[in-house]
Amino acid sequence: MELRQLNYFLTVARFLHFRKAAEDLHISEQPLSYQIRKLENELGFKLFERTTRSVKLTPAGIAFRNKVTSALNIIEQGVHEAKAIANGQVGVLRIAYNSMGLHNVMPTIVHSFRSEFSKIKVELIEKDSPSLEKAVINNQVDVGIVAYYDKSFDKLDYRTIYTDSAMIAVAKGSLLPVTGNNDINLVALSNMPFITYSRERRPYSYDQLITVCHNSGFTPNIIQEADTDLALLGLVASGLGIAIVPGSFMDTLSSAINYYPLKKPEVTVKEAVIWKKGNNSHIVSKFLNNLNVND
Repeated sequence: MELRQLNYFLTVARFLHFRKAAEDLHISEQPLSYQIRKLENELGFKLFERTTRSVKLTPAGIAFRNKVTSALNIIEQGVHEAKAIANGQVGVLRIAYNSMGLHNVMPTIVHSFRSEFSKIKVELIEKDSPSLEKAVINNQVDVGIVAYYDKSFDKLDYRTIYTDSAMIAVAKGSLLPVTGNNDINLVALSNMPFITYSRERRPYSYDQLITVCHNSGFTPNIIQEADTDLALLGLVASGLGIAIVPGSFMDTLSSAINYYPLKKPEVTVKEAVIWKKGNNSHIVSKFLNNLNVND
């Protein structure tokens, strides 16, 4: 049984006239009649009652027509849906992100993408590096939003999408050696207790603090590690120590924390979008083309 035969059958069922059906199909009447008989032989029952003056559907033919019409409609719908998926018009976009992105790029880029491509479902999964990068490489997610520390990514392409200046976060009431512009020289903080992200959960952030301090001529006195942004800021707010954070954190716990620009050295915090090399997904391409953030 072929789709062509089913189309022939439905055309004859519509016209109840072999010549008119053949004209509509742009074939001659003889091969049309042959294909209908072949279909009837395959099915094992008659579809039409034929006389020299009329063609009528048999009861079995009526039932078969109804089911074939429904089946072909489903197939046609499936073709349209599959084509839309192939073209990236519908489907699912899985985005892994670190919590830092929630303070800057994530709200903007997700809202923009969903507004532009409302039929594409967006799934958001929070992860820390390097498990986030592994999730992209292993096709567990489609793209990732990560803190970027000027390092190369193995098996991944990337694009920097956000840059921010680092600041020193300190509990209100604590005294820091600041200039008239509230700028801070990092070396002046060498004797201060530092709070940083967990080396296990966020090794790149931890290593960045060590590197920045070493380049300024001292080893930071790390007294506490935190797993999350809010935990880190909460520890700062309690007065346990100071932390280097992105400027986009300034509105978080601002009633309990003062934020001062770090000018010597100037430290840039970056966010990047990453995707697996060779990923030619139309949905990923639409996401990348739709990005419109501070880079």
